[in-house]
Amino acid sequence: EGNLYVADQFNYRIQKFTSDGQFLGKWGSEGEGDGQFLHPHVPANDAQGKLFVTDRDLANVQVFTNNGQFVKKWGSEGEADGQISKPESAIVDSKGNVYVADYGNDRIQKFTNDGAFISKWGTKGVADGQFQGPSGLSIDANDNIYVTDKNNNRVQVFTSEGQFLTKFGSTG
Repeated sequence: EGNLYVADQFNYRIQKFTSDGQFLGKWGSEGEGDGQFLHPHVPANDAQGKLFVTDRDLANVQVFTNNGQFVKKWGSEGEADGQISKPESAIVDSKGNVYVADYGNDRIQKFTNDGAFISKWGTKGVADGQFQGPSGLSIDANDNIYVTDKNNNRVQVFTSEGQFLTKFGSTG
């Protein structure tokens, strides 16, 4: 539909707009329950109209319909597979898989559309495929994943399976 979803971080909500900026709706409130947020980040959506919202302070991913109805949530604080720490963003590939920038664990995690852990890549460091604060995620038409590596001042690019392709950017 071309609508935009904005994480209104300090009002603890998601807002929905048309592509030309007309307000369509909002949902969420401050708290730790279903549909509530402490530090929401930009939502990612899939072809079925589901929205995936990471919450840095709750260490989870909440799933909503495109009209804001809560569907489910997954994730918990930790370092084990499927656990996350300070998730900064999510993105969805053409197959519906969800990738989460696991900022606190310096890695990217890949999940099914229903939140089941598939794989992970990355460790703390400065080498190719390592991170110091993976934050923003984007994806191209070939399902290549672009990761903003915040404290290394660069963007790294990976296949959907986590294979390093290239990097660009530097301090300045």
